[in-house]
Amino acid sequence: CCKLIVASSAAVYGNPITLPIRESCTLMPISPYGIHKLVIENLCEHYSRLFNIPISIMRIFSAYGAGHQKQLLWDTSMKLYKASCVGIETISMWGTGNETRDFIHVNDVARAALSISQFDSRHLFETFNVAAGIQSRIVDIVNLLCKIWGNGQRPIFGGEARIGDPTRWCADISYLRQHGFIHSVLLEDGIHDFALWAKRYLATH
Repeated sequence: CCKLIVASSAAVYGNPITLPIRESCTLMPISPYGIHKLVIENLCEHYSRLFNIPISIMRIFSAYGAGHQKQLLWDTSMKLYKASCVGIETISMWGTGNETRDFIHVNDVARAALSISQFDSRHLFETFNVAAGIQSRIVDIVNLLCKIWGNGQRPIFGGEARIGDPTRWCADISYLRQHGFIHSVLLEDGIHDFALWAKRYLATH
């Protein structure tokens, strides 16, 4: 029987009590999206047990890459583009900027899936954190984007958190590493490539 690999999300963890987040941590989603992903995981576990289907769950953290038109990098790029068009020197951001995420490039997500698919596991059902294992502050990511865009804009964080957004994320990826995964795309390089793509895209659409 072939192995089924299902894309879930770190959103199933909600706001974890301790970092780094291990696969064994209590699952407490705080958003409808996270609840939906947890329901999918539970269904997969039942199907795996009832029908003897090998299933691996990928709990993907903050994935990004050229072409991804949602979440922090895209939203910030949109704000930078609009600000540069009208000559505004600041962009407004949610939160304090001290919130953290664990970013992973889409190329590494694909490599993680390959590593999981090729490993002959003893477990019928298992879960994997898919991330870089590095905690990055939002303010540092936004400042890097501003620098790459090079139009002089700076972020202003209003301090207001959005409902359903976690505060801190950093994954323990030791189990994924045991399956042969090696993180390859440096965050600075990945963000640089994303910013160049976003500038070209927004200028032509």
